[in-house]
Amino acid sequence: MKFLILTLSRSHFQISLLICNGFYKFVFMMTTEQSLQKLFSKRAWYKDSGIKESTARVYKKRFLENRLEIETRIKILKACGFKLVQEMQWEKQTDHEKIKNTF
Repeated sequence: MKFLILTLSRSHFQISLLICNGFYKFVFMMTTEQSLQKLFSKRAWYKDSGIKESTARVYKKRFLENRLEIETRIKILKACGFKLVQEMQWEKQTDHEKIKNTF
C-alpha cells in the first residue's frame, strides 16, 4: 500500500490530497481556533456531544473572551466529532526578552 500526500499550505489553512491505491481524499485541516469558530457558529452546536446547554454557553463565552484553556478546547472538539490530525509542534525561543514579556 503506497501513499502520496500533496499539501497546499497558507498562513491560516492547509489542504491535503491523500492518494492511496488509486483512491483519493481531500483533507481540509484547520487550527484549533478555526475549528472552534466553525463549531460555535452553528446553532445548538453541543447537541449529540454530551455537553449540556448551560456548559456550552459558558464554553462559547470563554472562547469569545479568549479565556478557554487549550485542554478544554481539545475536549470540546473531540466530543463534537473532530479528530486531531497533526501534533502540536514547539520551538524554543532564544531571545530572553521576548520570553519575559509574555508573562
